[in-house]
Amino acid sequence: MKFVDVPLLLFAATAAVGASGVATFPASDFQDWNELDISASVTDAFDVTLVSKMRLSSEIENPARYAFGSDFKFRVSKHVILTPSYYYYAFRTSSGAFGHGHAPILAVTFLEARERWLLSDRSRFVGELSVTGKPDLWVYRNQPRVDRSFGPEQWSLSGFLWDEIFYYSAPDDKLRNRIAAGIRKGFSRTFAINLYYQRQNDNQSRPGNISTVGVLLEARLR
Repeated sequence: MKFVDVPLLLFAATAAVGASGVATFPASDFQDWNELDISASVTDAFDVTLVSKMRLSSEIENPARYAFGSDFKFRVSKHVILTPSYYYYAFRTSSGAFGHGHAPILAVTFLEARERWLLSDRSRFVGELSVTGKPDLWVYRNQPRVDRSFGPEQWSLSGFLWDEIFYYSAPDDKLRNRIAAGIRKGFSRTFAINLYYQRQNDNQSRPGNISTVGVLLEARLR
């Protein structure tokens, strides 16, 4: 019977290694993204926004990711906005532990308003620095967006659609695309809520294909 014991022992050892190995993320996920933006006007052309974000996942341990930071928005002209930002973020690694990183950002947004329509195109240059287990890299993100208002002006109701593509400085062929559609409802001069559905497709990250229901709360102090 010893010739039977060897395969059994090999099977048991393989199972033990598999159970204790590093966990991997699924390729797809459904997530809940929540964000709170608190803004204040410093001058007519300069706003500061404090931002906090959290992502909750149906497939991996939560919170899957959270971030907080600040946007500094300069209205250069009627059609151009310049926004430097900084964010600290943390995320779940494949082992279930938290990793973290730093993201300096420089964004340039071009705007064009036509009656009920607002057309914009935002370019962001994002650093992913000191990220746990990863080399530093830069990402270029481009997001064309369309907003359209509905109903009387006092409704403060609009719909929006955007598509954002990510280009990475890493030498691989990594590419990410996010497309989203939603509505924005203003309740006063100082508070608004955005509800949207987003789909992300990513050819390398795990999970990379993510369906999202998102909630963005906007509060203004002055």
